Amino acid sequence: MVTTYTTMARESWQLSKTRGPTGPVAHSAEITEGGKIIYIRWAPPYSYRRLRVFDYIRQPTAFVRRSAIGESLVDESFDFAMDYELWLRLGKEHQFRRLNRILAVDRNQPDRKSSTMADVCDREIARLAMLYGQHYPVYWSIYERMYSVATRIAGASLIPGIPSRLAFTNLAEVTSGLWRRQVASRRSLWPEEYR
Repeated sequence: MVTTYTTMARESWQLSKTRGPTGPVAHSAEITEGGKIIYIRWAPPYSYRRLRVFDYIRQPTAFVRRSAIGESLVDESFDFAMDYELWLRLGKEHQFRRLNRILAVDRNQPDRKSSTMADVCDREIARLAMLYGQHYPVYWSIYERMYSVATRIAGASLIPGIPSRLAFTNLAEVTSGLWRRQVASRRSLWPEEYR
C-alpha cells in the first residue's frame, strides 16, 4: 500500500495530539540536488541520552506543537546547530515518539551549510556540549563509526517499503545503487554529488 503525504501528515498530527506536545520524529531519505535517493537515514527510537550524543532528529521529520516550544522558537545565536539546540531543549522536558516510516527527504546540495561551514558546526557542537552536558564516550571515534554502520544497516530495512512512484525520483533507476550505498560502500567512495 502506498502511503500518501496527506496520510503521513495526518498520522503525525494524530500522534502529536495523543502523545504529547512534541509529537513524532521519523526516518528520512537523503537525496541529491537532482532528486536521486542517496541513502536512507534511519532514526532510532527516542532517547534523550542518545540525543545528547547524536543529532539523529532530521528537521523535516519532526512535528512539534507550538505550545511545547515556549517563548523562543530557536536560539538565533546559533548559525548551524539551531535545530539540534531546539531538540535538546525540548528533550529535557518532553519525549519525542518515533513514527516508523520515511516521512521526509533531506536534499543534499553542494553549497549547504553542513558542507561549507564545518568549522562553525564544530564550535557550535562544543557550545551545545557545555549548555546541555553532552558527554562523549572515551573511544568516541570508534563509537561514532559503529553507530554510523548500525544506522545504515537499519536504514536498509526500510528500502523495500519505499513507494515505487515518487515525485522526486524514479525508484527503479536507483534501487541497486541505493542498496550498495546503504550497506556495502564507504561514503568517501560515492560519487561527488552523493557526499
